[in-house]
Amino acid sequence: MIRQAVPADLEALLGLLASFSEEAGTNFGREHLLAGLEPMLNNQDLGLVFVSEIDSVLVGYAVIGWGLGIESGGKEALIDEVFVSKNHRNQGLGAKMLSEVMTHLRKHNTKAVFLETEAQNPNSRKLYQNLGFEPEDSVWMRKALYENSTISSISTGASSGSTDTPTALLACLPASPKTCCKNSEAPLMTAG
Repeated sequence: MIRQAVPADLEALLGLLASFSEEAGTNFGREHLLAGLEPMLNNQDLGLVFVSEIDSVLVGYAVIGWGLGIESGGKEALIDEVFVSKNHRNQGLGAKMLSEVMTHLRKHNTKAVFLETEAQNPNSRKLYQNLGFEPEDSVWMRKALYENSTISSISTGASSGSTDTPTALLACLPASPKTCCKNSEAPLMTAG
């Protein structure tokens, strides 16, 4: 079952977030993960968290942040993270979860959805492209605005034609959902 997360899901989600962090090599601590997750579970104006649940166990999640954009003409969404636990990959759960997310975003007048995925993860890009996302030429950059950050400043996609840099993808949400998210076999991970 795919559903929106609720505050009671906090501990199970923290376990999944820690697994993703370990796989991604960021190894964020509990306090770091709580600072990003807990506000969204308690205030949907900040963002949304969707979960994939099998037999009352959370096996995946998608984190969505909100924004407004001039180019998009209004409300935008950023898919910050998507993760499916190793035991449940290649079963179409990521595609189902993201299809549910897209349906929800359409209902809430979201004009565009952005995400970023690592260049060394072609399976996730294939899944996202099957869901209607298209690569952009944009260069994503980040600067940490706090001391003792475990996140370094990064620049992505800076060299043209390089396959060694993360790729930004964009999907504009048409009035009717696309039906291209059939059975994807891609492992699903992205980090914003």
